[in-house]
Amino acid sequence: MLEIHNYHMTQKTYRMYIGSIAFALGVIISLSVSSGNWYLPGIAIVTGSLVIWGLKRRVQGVMNDERDAHIAGKAAKTATSAYILTSTIVGITLIALGTTNPVTYAIGSTMVYGSCALMALQVICFSFYGRRQAQD
Repeated sequence: MLEIHNYHMTQKTYRMYIGSIAFALGVIISLSVSSGNWYLPGIAIVTGSLVIWGLKRRVQGVMNDERDAHIAGKAAKTATSAYILTSTIVGITLIALGTTNPVTYAIGSTMVYGSCALMALQVICFSFYGRRQAQD
């Protein structure tokens, strides 16, 4: 008869499993790509993600608290702002220098449009999560 155990693990055990899964994914992906198999890495990533999701549900204790979430939010905002500012400045510089070289102009345009897209995505995510939190 099949017996289901309600197994809980500690955060240390969880991190050990995550490291093992990451190592296995690295080996599988590198061997698959080097042998020309492009389907196996996708299957391995999806399978690894599902296993990690299942393991995360079994972790006993607090995975993160409000302070971690606040720090992560600040770090993400700082990194995004720094990237947008840097890529915009470099992109505009490349566009200005690109009057003689069309490749430089194309790279600069891509950087500037990428910055605009990232800013738009940031606004969309901010409004989505703002509405979602208001509903809770």
